[in-house]
Amino acid sequence: MSKIIEFDPSVFEIDKRSKNSSAARTFISPDTEVWDISGSRRSRTLLVSDMHLQKYTDYVFRFAMTGGIDLSHKGSVQVMIFPSADFDKGYAYMTENSRFAPTISKRFGAELLRVFELPFCTAEFDSWRIVLICDRTDARIFAPEDISSYSYSSLEDLTCEEWRSEHRPPSMWDDDEGDPLADYFSDKFDGAEKDLRSLQELLRRAEEAANFSFFDDD
Repeated sequence: MSKIIEFDPSVFEIDKRSKNSSAARTFISPDTEVWDISGSRRSRTLLVSDMHLQKYTDYVFRFAMTGGIDLSHKGSVQVMIFPSADFDKGYAYMTENSRFAPTISKRFGAELLRVFELPFCTAEFDSWRIVLICDRTDARIFAPEDISSYSYSSLEDLTCEEWRSEHRPPSMWDDDEGDPLADYFSDKFDGAEKDLRSLQELLRRAEEAANFSFFDDD
């Protein structure tokens, strides 16, 4: 049976390779400490923790997250788990937009609460590093409650796709009356055609008076 590594905000720190990072470790209740990460289109935050683990042992890294969903598909939340001595022997998990399926996915007020369980095996290595990379997206990362607790079972199931559908910005093409953009330009072109006909009529009157033609004869 795999050993569980619960996310502990106190053992993670912001890596120096972070770019334009806006992140803080804070308490949101007397017993709940979190990492709050505020992303922008130019930000990247790396949270890093080094751990000494048992060799040849199966582990699961477990954490909870709200946010980490990018409606523009430009942001990402990635978790890298690898031996300190050999990056190529590590594991990579893409968790934004639930690309890696969460164990739990629930409605939490206006947010989507997801719990992820990321498996890995230490093989011959005992020195490991866990890196959470939040790139251009907001996220709150914290330790989950007991998976079997009532607090989770009482919440409504909600997938990432359902949450995205609820929060997708309204589109001008969603109107049942048609495409407002097409209607807008249609009105403009209709007006332009009317203005052109008026101008042609004025020019024809002028040429009649001056015995001069602005237009080529057919």
